[in-house]
Amino acid sequence: MSAQWTKKNPGLGDMESLAGFDSALTSDLTQLDDALSTLLKVEGAIHGAWQGDARDAFIIELAKSITDLETFQSATSATLTAVRDYVTSVESIARRADTQIEVRDEAAPELDRTYMDSTTSPPSDAVVRERKERYDEALEDHTSAVKKLDGLAEERQEADDVLVAVLRDRGSRITPLDMDELLSRDRGSIYTGEYDYSYAFPISDDIMLTPEQAMDIFKANPGKIFPFEIEGATTFEDGQTIRLVGAAPIDGSGDVRVSTTDTSVTFTVVSDDYFDGAGSTITFRTAIGTDGLVYLVQDADAHDANAFAAIGAENGGAALTWNTQAQNFRDVLAEEAAK
Repeated sequence: MSAQWTKKNPGLGDMESLAGFDSALTSDLTQLDDALSTLLKVEGAIHGAWQGDARDAFIIELAKSITDLETFQSATSATLTAVRDYVTSVESIARRADTQIEVRDEAAPELDRTYMDSTTSPPSDAVVRERKERYDEALEDHTSAVKKLDGLAEERQEADDVLVAVLRDRGSRITPLDMDELLSRDRGSIYTGEYDYSYAFPISDDIMLTPEQAMDIFKANPGKIFPFEIEGATTFEDGQTIRLVGAAPIDGSGDVRVSTTDTSVTFTVVSDDYFDGAGSTITFRTAIGTDGLVYLVQDADAHDANAFAAIGAENGGAALTWNTQAQNFRDVLAEEAAK
């Protein structure tokens, strides 16, 4: 989502960012349906076709597998329905909030207006009445809009709570989230994800290239290498603070502190508007692989993350991003080699 919602604007958040999660759940549900159908056919066919202790043991294990699949199927279906209902609710809230925000903002200047006369004479009674009528009308519009926005904020919180309840009850069976702590975080009920991963991609077939040399080029070319925008730096230096923009489809912009070594650059989240919580890290390092070539390794350790972003990371979204980064790095290294 582009920003966290507030009472002043309870419709904030780009619901299109949940499309990937919807797609992943839909794909998972299709695979679960197919797998369950296959196992049920096996269960039906095995009776009478095989006898003995081995068959009995197999049937017991098969029944366990069918039960597990049915559990996953039910949990996935319930989670998918909850996500779609949430998107529908928030889109409705956003439309209504936009209307009230417009009314509120149009009324505000009249409430703050300072009247100046061009003469020292007091204004006539008619002018005073006109001013009061305009003020009273603006005050009524402003008060009504704020009250309606408060109601929409309550509606948004309820939608959040309903989604969280489903994730806690059903989503925990299909995701790696720590659902026991779902409501205990300062950033809100959606920011409960925890994940870690490590990817490695070869970046050069030049056996003479050292990890230190590769990292020097990495530090000098963030704008060419990263598949999203880096604000506040054209090169990476130890101790600087930069802003990542569009790093993910959900809460993808935030501030990070940079720390470096001869073969690594680490981002530590320092702002509260990013999809990963403050203190979460990702390290980009260069290392020699078993084949003797230089690899770019990405190690992530995240907590208090947007739940949907965490699910996306766990389901391959991060791998796609960093694979693109590695390809960009290969292109930059080729350019440097050609100089």
